[in-house]
Amino acid sequence: MDPAIITAIIASTGTIVVGYMGFLHNRLSAAKSAEQAMIERLEKRLDKQDAEIKELEAKLARTEQRAETLERENDQLKERVRKLEGERAAVELLNATLTAENERLKTDLQTATRHSSELLAQVSDLEFENQAQAQKIAELQGRLTPAGDCP
Repeated sequence: MDPAIITAIIASTGTIVVGYMGFLHNRLSAAKSAEQAMIERLEKRLDKQDAEIKELEAKLARTEQRAETLERENDQLKERVRKLEGERAAVELLNATLTAENERLKTDLQTATRHSSELLAQVSDLEFENQAQAQKIAELQGRLTPAGDCP
């Protein structure tokens, strides 16, 4: 082969290779730019997610603290309910005792009223008898003293 042709082929191949190298350089540069843009977007996204994670962690801490507070309040309320139930049982027992005493007193009152009625009837009978006897005494005294003997 002719050295001029070989030189021309090498020159044109070199030009093609240099052009292709430029093309590859441009593509590589564009890929690096796209990669850098992607990295920046991912870093922004990561920063945003980190901020969101911190916000959610703070919210979780507040929620856990609120849950602990509510659990303590719930325990206190449960204890209060237990005490109130105990008091209610004592009140119910006292109420039952007082109801029984009230019934006993009602029965005693009825008995006393009945007895009082019987006594009043007896007193009335005695008063009637007393009046009758007083009249008899007066009649007897009138018979014993003559009409003209008045002291």
